[in-house]
Amino acid sequence: MGEFINFQIKGIEALEFNITEPKVKIESENTFGFELLLEHNIDLEKNSVAVECYIKIGSEKNATQLAALKTVCIYEIPDLNSHTISTKDNIKLPDSLVVSLNSVTIFNCQRCSIYPIPGNLLA
Repeated sequence: MGEFINFQIKGIEALEFNITEPKVKIESENTFGFELLLEHNIDLEKNSVAVECYIKIGSEKNATQLAALKTVCIYEIPDLNSHTISTKDNIKLPDSLVVSLNSVTIFNCQRCSIYPIPGNLLA
């Protein structure tokens, strides 16, 4: 069993929200695809990890991007340095922590797509 690591969300921000009007009619039986990209930025001095989540939504039939959403979740992790393995070019976090941070970030990114914030057409 892995170690228990406490973390706290310090901030959530919607960085980008785009909806594109399709150039062709979208059929009701169309399948939509999602592309999910995650990026981790670690600041050992501030004991923080910022996880950016970028979700692209598109029509699989005609490979058209219809919407995109980019958010960032900032986490504070007490004594972060003790949980990392650092090399010259890389900082590695425990897999269990990465999975937890990714899961919470994806969930919050989804919430940002429907939460009533200025400019959000889905809210």
